[in-house]
Amino acid sequence: AYRERFLARYLERIQQAGTRAAAIVADLLSFSRDGKPALQPVATAELLRRALELARLEVDAASADLPLPIELHSRIEPGAEEILCDARQIEQVLLNLVQNAAHALRDASADRSRSAPAPRIEIAVRPLAPG
Repeated sequence: AYRERFLARYLERIQQAGTRAAAIVADLLSFSRDGKPALQPVATAELLRRALELARLEVDAASADLPLPIELHSRIEPGAEEILCDARQIEQVLLNLVQNAAHALRDASADRSRSAPAPRIEIAVRPLAPG
């Protein structure tokens, strides 16, 4: 029963990530043409969580054959509750940053021993000014 629930949740996450990836690709195609950003108030924590869910799949794939997996950590400081942005564009930027970091860490970690600390990607979000 536990295994089935675990697999069902995992498959649901994969489906959600695929849907978001398809939306990001569609946005990239429209952005490369001439589209204007759709600015809306977005909860920073939720935006980061969604983007990192998709990025985590990339990190797992990038570190699959490394001695130690690449760790992905995020931190949102108080005061960064909501931003006005195009959520899909921000998701794409975060995904690209994490992908680039994962590939760089993969290349640098290929020769590391198991005694070295695990490679790590950390994303911190903090407000630049109050309000």
